[in-house]
Amino acid sequence: MVIADHQTLVRDLLRVALSSEAAYEVVADSATAQCAIAMCEKLKPDLVLLDMQLPDHGAIRAVAEITRVSPRTRVLLCGTPSEDRLLDFIHSRADGFADKTGTLKSLLEAVRRVAGGERFLSVSATPAAASQVKRPQRAIADTWSLTRREAEVLKLVAEGASNKKIAAIAGITTHTVEVHRRNLMKKLGVRNAAGLTAYAFESGVMSLRPSRTDAAPDQRSDGPVGDL
Repeated sequence: MVIADHQTLVRDLLRVALSSEAAYEVVADSATAQCAIAMCEKLKPDLVLLDMQLPDHGAIRAVAEITRVSPRTRVLLCGTPSEDRLLDFIHSRADGFADKTGTLKSLLEAVRRVAGGERFLSVSATPAAASQVKRPQRAIADTWSLTRREAEVLKLVAEGASNKKIAAIAGITTHTVEVHRRNLMKKLGVRNAAGLTAYAFESGVMSLRPSRTDAAPDQRSDGPVGDL
């Protein structure tokens, strides 16, 4: 495992905490994304804990470079829960997001889940976090049932696909995608893509890792399902 965080204290504490777990070995740590990328190219670690506030690269670029030099390395992004951070997580196609305002226990859970092959979102339930991320309202979600098409669109939104890509994958028009997105936000009680993503993870829709090797979105094996 490689730890990349701009704060020395955080790196030291994470190294101690993770090294105490028999299942993990921290092989290196870094204060910059560029150094972390070089470490991944040389060491080919199973997992990277990547701070989203590194001084040299943004999360999207850093994840792309890491997966380019070490395709089998899984990436767990660590950041404060905000709409911008979650959208960066979506578009980066990282394997997980861990809330830095949460507990060490929640971080270790995120590490365990991502290292085990899941795509996992961990957002603290603290009032501060809830005010930053418009989380799904379970009461509303329980009242409505999603159609198969809506579930498909929800998963693709959480994977970071644009309306155009979703339309190509599902075999529908971009206008119909927009209608499904509006209906999903209404049904689930959320206001944006970050809220849809949070629901997708919490409901288990995003339990499987997205493919990084697909040549184009319309070549995905899970293809269209159901009717409009």
